[in-house]
Amino acid sequence: MGHCTESTRTDTSIAALLVLEHKDVVVVVTSNLLLYQFVLTPDGKLTQESEMKLSTAVKRDSKAIDAIWAGPATLALSIGGQPIWIWDIENEENYVLPMTGTEKARINCIAFSNQKNMLVAGTDSGHVVIWKGRFVLGEDDERGRTQVWEMHSKTNAGGNVDEVAWGAHSRLLTVRKRSAFKILTEQVMHKRLWGRNAAIQTEQSRIVIYPGGKESISRAVELRIKGLALSRNHFAVWNGTSVEIQEYSDSGPARNLTSSNTSLAPPTDSRLDWFLAAWNDSPADQPVSIAASSISTQAMHITLDDSYLYIALGNRVDMCNHQGIAKGVVSWANVEGDVAGVECIANWLCITTNKNYVKLIETGTPSPKQSASKRIDRKLDLHSLITAKPNANGTMISFTANMLLPGASQLCQIDTRIYVYDVERDATMSLDLAAYGGAPVAHWWDWEDPRILICQTEGQRRGSDEKESLSADSSQVLSFFVTSAQGITVYSSHDPPPGTEMLIGAYMPFQYYVKRAVPDEPQDLLVSIPAKDLEGLEDTDTSTLKSMLDFSFHLATGNINASLKSLKHVKNPSTWTTLARLCIKTRRPDIAALCFANMGNAPAVRELERVADQGEDVAIAVGAMFLGMEAEVEEACRHCGRWDFVNRFYQARNDWEKALQIAATKDRIHLKSTFFNFARWLEEIGDQSGAVAAFEKSGCESFEIPRLLLSNNDAQELEKYISSNSSKALKKWWAQYSESHADLTTAMQYYEVAGDTLSVARICCLIGEEERAIDVAQKAGSKSALYHIAQHYEAANKITEAIALYTQSTHLRPAIRLAKENNLTTHLTSLALQSSPDCVLDVARYFEARGMGDRAAVLYLKGGAVAKAVDIGLTFGDVEDLVRNLPPDTDPAILQKLSAHYKAQNNPAEALHLLLLAKKFDEALALVELHNIPLTEELIDGIPYSDSPEDKQLLTQIADLCMVQEKWALACKKYTQAGERLKAMQALLKSGETDKIVFFANVSGSRNRQIYILASNYLQTLAWRSNASHLKHIITFYTKAKAWENLASFYESCAAVEVDEFQNYEKALGAMKEAAKVVEKIKDGSKRTTVLDALDIKISLMSQFVQARETAKTDTIATFQICEGLLQTPDIDQTIRQGDIYALLIELHVANGYYPQAQDLLARMQDCIPGMNVGYYLDERIVDALRGGAGAAPGSEAGGVEEDIQVVE
Repeated sequence: MGHCTESTRTDTSIAALLVLEHKDVVVVVTSNLLLYQFVLTPDGKLTQESEMKLSTAVKRDSKAIDAIWAGPATLALSIGGQPIWIWDIENEENYVLPMTGTEKARINCIAFSNQKNMLVAGTDSGHVVIWKGRFVLGEDDERGRTQVWEMHSKTNAGGNVDEVAWGAHSRLLTVRKRSAFKILTEQVMHKRLWGRNAAIQTEQSRIVIYPGGKESISRAVELRIKGLALSRNHFAVWNGTSVEIQEYSDSGPARNLTSSNTSLAPPTDSRLDWFLAAWNDSPADQPVSIAASSISTQAMHITLDDSYLYIALGNRVDMCNHQGIAKGVVSWANVEGDVAGVECIANWLCITTNKNYVKLIETGTPSPKQSASKRIDRKLDLHSLITAKPNANGTMISFTANMLLPGASQLCQIDTRIYVYDVERDATMSLDLAAYGGAPVAHWWDWEDPRILICQTEGQRRGSDEKESLSADSSQVLSFFVTSAQGITVYSSHDPPPGTEMLIGAYMPFQYYVKRAVPDEPQDLLVSIPAKDLEGLEDTDTSTLKSMLDFSFHLATGNINASLKSLKHVKNPSTWTTLARLCIKTRRPDIAALCFANMGNAPAVRELERVADQGEDVAIAVGAMFLGMEAEVEEACRHCGRWDFVNRFYQARNDWEKALQIAATKDRIHLKSTFFNFARWLEEIGDQSGAVAAFEKSGCESFEIPRLLLSNNDAQELEKYISSNSSKALKKWWAQYSESHADLTTAMQYYEVAGDTLSVARICCLIGEEERAIDVAQKAGSKSALYHIAQHYEAANKITEAIALYTQSTHLRPAIRLAKENNLTTHLTSLALQSSPDCVLDVARYFEARGMGDRAAVLYLKGGAVAKAVDIGLTFGDVEDLVRNLPPDTDPAILQKLSAHYKAQNNPAEALHLLLLAKKFDEALALVELHNIPLTEELIDGIPYSDSPEDKQLLTQIADLCMVQEKWALACKKYTQAGERLKAMQALLKSGETDKIVFFANVSGSRNRQIYILASNYLQTLAWRSNASHLKHIITFYTKAKAWENLASFYESCAAVEVDEFQNYEKALGAMKEAAKVVEKIKDGSKRTTVLDALDIKISLMSQFVQARETAKTDTIATFQICEGLLQTPDIDQTIRQGDIYALLIELHVANGYYPQAQDLLARMQDCIPGMNVGYYLDERIVDALRGGAGAAPGSEAGGVEEDIQVVE
């Protein structure tokens, strides 16, 4: 048994409780207007997620709170009659629904239809307001779908509305008032197409028939229309109780076809004969409608063709003639469901059931037979079928369906996929149309071609402006080719024609739409539009149309060869134009080129060939230009970034506003050229002022505007324009114009304003004002003006002035020429040094020919003829200036020649410098050694080197010379560069720079262990006893060099120092033990044994002496015995000094009062160690006391000595 437990509690009573099952969410609204959102856990507990205060101005009353689900996760809430508040739980949005026209009304009740996605509200003013909900994509991917609402209708039911409720299938809406009920019915305006005949409902009981190409027929019927069916010569209407059938004829005058948007004209051949009326018994000027026949039936699914009326009810379809006489029946098992829809075309009847069965009946045979019966695959997860339509030959059935959205309201939504059932293969194909505008709302097969399927989609996208509607419609008309082999192939997509409401059918080359009804306008509601790929082929013949359709099919499926073969019957140039347009739309510029060739459009073919290697988008843009396809041009150029093509396209069409806009925003590089072409166009149409303004913006005003105005013989207007314009180019043009007309005064005036100094100087020279010309040129710094004046002076034979002005203008050749011609040698050198190398050499040859060697040598060197300069310098004996100014890339042979000159002049230092420049290093080193030239770091570093053996040998020679000259640091550096690191260390050791030695050992010792040993040996020559850093480096270097014998010897030295200077045998013993540890690392076994044995003897003797000193205070006899034993040991002095042993014995005897024995030991000590200084081993007070008298008691002095000895110890 189940049980009930309390999960949560609210402060006040609960006014509304709703559950969102698929998300386990519970929503609670309390009487104090608090809204809680809880999450239901698997164990039945509620966890509060949010709490919200609902604000309202009405009195709190739980009976005035209406809350219902209005979507999968959308809550509709009305409090106290206030406008409906919508809360989208998934997207966390909330807003209030608009109530345009009923803002002051109080809402009494609300209801939601999950089949229509409609929300209805009843008000106290009697209005019934309906909102339609749609799902749109959010602004970003994270938000997903958003349900938006727009007011659908508003109806006045009269009186206060207490309750509203939706009826079966949401086609009826019940409205309850206090005194009455009202039932509102959804009014659907029905429309049907059969072939090229159409029927459209315009009123509740009126039908307008549009026979193909004829005037419309308006017919009233006896019943309120709830359904409409149409065939070739009949139409039927019904209302759920009876069916009314009428015949009509298409005889009569043709419709006015002046507007292509409403054309229903059929092709001129007999392709429509089957669909036109087979008889004509009425006057020629009036269409005919025959009196109606009526049949009683409650069926709502009815259709008809030329032979039968099909009445579908339950699980059967009755087949009757047009007078209601039964001719047959089609039935099926109850398990397959009741009929949900019927659709009839020529020879085929399609039936759908509420159990998602699709049946196809062939009616063109004497006895109708079932061709297919299929239950839609459950894997498609479809809730119900909406419509199903067969193609022309009954091989395909297209259908749309509803899908059930998970959520609280079990909301049905149109599936965004279009489905096609292949009857022959028993397979279902589908294509998602979400990317093409949304869900399919209408789909029709072509009446003749079984491959063509047309579909209209409808969706919504969120508006970008908050002031706009919450959403905006986005609808597309799609054309498909559907075959068993290729599946569903999209080959055309475009927006519906403006002002149309719905696609109602297709019969190529036309698509048929119903216009939106506009009050107070003629009600011609049918619109026939040529298919986008068949524009221009409205009156074509059947074979051409078939070729076009085959071409489109093969092109869409990628079969290029077949598409080209299908065009063999096409002869009409307009058809090739249509084909070219189709190729551009399907992005096949290669085939478009073939179409242009058949059109005879050679420029288009040439341009397509020229841009063939620039990409597909460029070719498409070029082809679209020649076809005048503005949208395609912009789209293709946008993809490839070639806005210059769009600019050219608009210019070619004289659409200058768009061309200038593109140039200003996208094609700035061609902005001036666009203004120039615009100006030329304005000039052609006679707009002179506009052309002037455009030429100014094009940057060509200095030439084009004078041309434009003078071509109209308007010189005064031109002068006025130039005077008011600040353009210097125009001022200069007018000055030239005036000069050409001999008006030099005006010309000079405008030249000065234009800043043309050359022209001003030229005119001044013409009128003889040379000084003014020079002044103007010098102030402006115009070299060209100065050059012109110099030429003027040269012509006047004023040579000096001409040379000066040539020099100021930096044109030195004419100046040098004049100086040479007039033997002005004083000017030549300075002029040559300022000029180009060829001029310099020319002047140098001039001086050489005249015996001026010093000047010639300098100029030859300046001109780059170094060898010539040196030869002349050596000839004239002046080479010092040449040597100082030699270029870095001087030929080594020249340098050697100069070096030999300096050797002969006994100037070895300069000769060495030249040899180094010539890279003759062997000779240079020999010169250094011969003349003992001091080496400097700057001199040595100027010698380049590499890793070659020759360069290393050179560096070694340099280092050897540095050693001879005692340049130890330089020698170390060069030895190191030569790779002779050991020699480098030896050179550094001679310098005595300890820090550098230590650094070099740390850096280079790893490459040669001998360097560590040399460094350690050097450090041992220093005062390492008082420098802990030196001691550390010695041990470190010996260790890194693995020189264990050297390190052991160093430790022995340390032990000797401790004994000799401090008599500290304990530390000495520690050093000896460290030496023993190091010796153990010697790899040579015999040597290790020998050295270790000697060390062990020394360590043993020293350990005995240390022990004797430690036991002196506690065991005197043991100390005496150890010391006597040590004194008897041979060569004891090599380990322990005998003086230290005697001193220990003497001090011990004195401390114990054995003075005579102490005196004897002192005598033995002096005899054993001749010439020793007793005071070095014993305290002077003890020695004085012992020498003062035998056996005398030292008294207080002795005590003082003992105390001092203890202090020493």
